[in-house]
Amino acid sequence: MSFSKAKGDRFERLIVESALAHDIDAHRVPLSGAVAAYPGDVILRDSTGERWMVEAKKRAEGFRQLYRWIARADIVVVGADRQPALAVLALDDFFEVLARKVSR
Repeated sequence: MSFSKAKGDRFERLIVESALAHDIDAHRVPLSGAVAAYPGDVILRDSTGERWMVEAKKRAEGFRQLYRWIARADIVVVGADRQPALAVLALDDFFEVLARKVSR
C-alpha cells in the first residue's frame, strides 16, 4: 500500500471513530470512492436516518490558509465565482452540531 493510500485510510478511520464517539453512525465506503457505485469515502447517518456522504482529503500543507483563518473564527465560509459557498469548521464542532440537530 502506498504512503498516500495509507494516510488516506488512517484519516477515514479517524473520521469514523470521531463520529462514533459523538453517537453518529459512520462507516467507511467499500473501495473508498474508487468505483462509481461507491462515491465518497465515509457515510454518516444521523438518528433521523439522514445520510451524509463525506469526501475526505488529507494534505501535508494544502490547507494551511484555512487553518490560519479557522484559528480566528468558529467557521470559515469560502466561495468561488458562480459556485455555492462552503462552510469549513472543526470536525468535532461539525459532529456536535449534527448531534444537536437530531436531539431536537
